[in-house]
Amino acid sequence: MYFTKNLKNIHVKLYPNPVSELLTLEFELDQAQTLYLLMYNMLTQEVKDFEFEGKAGKNQIVFDLSAYAAQSYFLRIQHPQISLSKQIMLVR
Repeated sequence: MYFTKNLKNIHVKLYPNPVSELLTLEFELDQAQTLYLLMYNMLTQEVKDFEFEGKAGKNQIVFDLSAYAAQSYFLRIQHPQISLSKQIMLVR
């Protein structure tokens, strides 16, 4: 299962979900821009933040989540014009 979202100037795909170790984020941009990914636990405490310099066109980033506890997390992807959130389940 994966998450896909088409927006005005960004296409985002996040998979697999549930995830055991490696989470892939794919996104396509019209122009080079900075994106931020924030990871929160179920208590809404920020666990990790990531910053990416996305290039125009297709981008792919793989996150190693093996150091994090198996539980549900919320991921928020922030972009200059949008913010979207997705719940993921980290399993072992």
